[in-house]
Amino acid sequence: MHRSVNATTANLQILTPNQKAAVIKNERKRRRIIRCIQVRQQCKNNAMKVREKVKLEQRKEVELIKQELTDAVARRRSARRVLAPTQPNVTETSISTPHRRRRQLTEDELLLIEQRHRNALLKLRKQQQERKAKTDMAINLKKRAVREANLRSKRNLQSS
Repeated sequence: MHRSVNATTANLQILTPNQKAAVIKNERKRRRIIRCIQVRQQCKNNAMKVREKVKLEQRKEVELIKQELTDAVARRRSARRVLAPTQPNVTETSISTPHRRRRQLTEDELLLIEQRHRNALLKLRKQQQERKAKTDMAINLKKRAVREANLRSKRNLQSS
């Protein structure tokens, strides 16, 4: 790099004062543009990080709410059902079941329902992980492209 500075200095000595001023002006303009591009990229990266943090927090909240709901459903199932006051000759039905669903669920049916729910949650988590992996890969590719572009521009600056 020291040689290129000397070569540039030697080249500037050959130029007229107006040409020197133009070269210096162009170099300053080029550096200012590069700084602007770097600042934009840095802002873009910071915004992307903030968006990722917000998404992560939202996912955590959704997971927490899901967990609370599943716990509430489990507590509700395990609690004794309150029976409606009825006459002795009328069959007892649960208050919590709607009219169209008078039949009580069997243990096998409840286990099957819970298994389907667990499978659905696993599938959802897997999809979310795949989506996150895809976005992470895209982010890493963009970072790599920016890094390579910066290296290329440095090489071009050194060679000129």
